[in-house]
Amino acid sequence: MILPTLASLVQYFLCDYLENQRRAAINTQKNYGECLKQFFSFLAERDSTCIGELTADTLTADNVLAFLRYLSEECHNGPSTRNQRLAVLKSFFRVSAEHSIGLLYQAQKVRAIVRQKAPIGEVAYLSTADVQTIIHAVPDSDTLLGARDTVMLELLYGTGARVSEASGIKLSDLDLVGKTPSVILHGKGNKTRTIPLRAVLVAAINRYLALRETEGVTSKYLLASSRGEGPITRSAISRRLARVLQAPVCEVITTTTQAPITAHTFRHSLATHLIESGCDLLQVCLL
Repeated sequence: MILPTLASLVQYFLCDYLENQRRAAINTQKNYGECLKQFFSFLAERDSTCIGELTADTLTADNVLAFLRYLSEECHNGPSTRNQRLAVLKSFFRVSAEHSIGLLYQAQKVRAIVRQKAPIGEVAYLSTADVQTIIHAVPDSDTLLGARDTVMLELLYGTGARVSEASGIKLSDLDLVGKTPSVILHGKGNKTRTIPLRAVLVAAINRYLALRETEGVTSKYLLASSRGEGPITRSAISRRLARVLQAPVCEVITTTTQAPITAHTFRHSLATHLIESGCDLLQVCLL
């Protein structure tokens, strides 16, 4: 049986299925695309060819298993990352089989691949004092980038925003003049939630916006990229946080589990502090 081209299957999955049928969020589409790119890059490198030369014949369960071994053994990815990649590939194979019956057998074999059990570990978080120490350690906080980084960290902790949510905040999502200042966060599955802003965060945002106006920054995103009109990227947020953590005052700061401090640690820290202060667990889960 003649199979469709690999490019047409990818195009159908990303553009027709994800974008038009499922109306998946932009970040979801991007994450799925990055996973497929990593899968096909692995196959191309293994077979000493380029992605453009791959055909639909490479869509086999054996290749998926080889890719999963590569993630675990060479990339040293944990079960969570492996399972996320597997979920994307299962979806891609299923949709491709619906588009081309010749792929049904391989799609069924991929569907049968089991997820790895992830160890249940203790959540890593920071103390309230350590969170404030890190925020106050932002270098050059009176400059445009320093003020942006202060807002970035205050947002991550003050709202419990995921990294993708924080980077995607637009100026139009902010209400700084209402009775209760707030921000609209755009989360997974195109869901939104409105989070009230603390006075210290509102003050930090206003200082940053004043510097933006002085510097002529016109980006529609709150956390504007230093290189253009777009938003700061997730990788840039990680790099800027790592820069802050190099400050001598941060050298002795560790999470409760000794795990590395990441941008997501601020979300865990807020949730833990809210629960410790007596907030309802169900309400915290809605963050």
